[in-house]
Amino acid sequence: MRTPRICLLFLAVFGLIESPNLEANSAKTVTYSKKVPFGLQEVKIGTACVVFGGSITSGVFFENLRSIQSNGRTEYRLKGQPVTSFPDSLAIEIVAIPRRCDRQVEDELDSQIQALMDHLTFGVQWKKGVTMTSADQLTYGGFEHTREPLPLSPYGDTADMWKFTMTIRSTGVSLDQHVIVSVRAENGKDFARLSSSL
Repeated sequence: MRTPRICLLFLAVFGLIESPNLEANSAKTVTYSKKVPFGLQEVKIGTACVVFGGSITSGVFFENLRSIQSNGRTEYRLKGQPVTSFPDSLAIEIVAIPRRCDRQVEDELDSQIQALMDHLTFGVQWKKGVTMTSADQLTYGGFEHTREPLPLSPYGDTADMWKFTMTIRSTGVSLDQHVIVSVRAENGKDFARLSSSL
């Protein structure tokens, strides 16, 4: 199957799935890395199977952040000081890797799949509990289309990759909220939803 090697591409090339470090003590302490990942999702759209993933960054904010869970409560600390909110803005990168569902090795994507990828749009929301509110999107950086080698593949396989970038306002948003990104086709229909949280 090609999908596991695509997952390795996220892991090895872009570091989008970085596990937080857990420190051994009575309380559960998590030390974050520079990127906070979204979960991977694979969806079928017509003849295309697309793997979506991505990450959130904000300068060095996250790599200096720790969370301490004790007695059912979570406290966040930034350089040893309590912190409750995200910084003023967050940079979001969404990565999409499409392939033909009926083929394991793809030399070139057909024009329909390329057109689909070129016309994706995105909606960003905050989620706390069951309540969702729209996030203010400051910028949309467009997309970049590249071909990348698949790590650990003995066959020299490559994968087409689309990288989409955007920035959202996060001033005063509490750190316990999730960032939800909806991926939409040209007709506005949602066909994937990615979630990221601390």
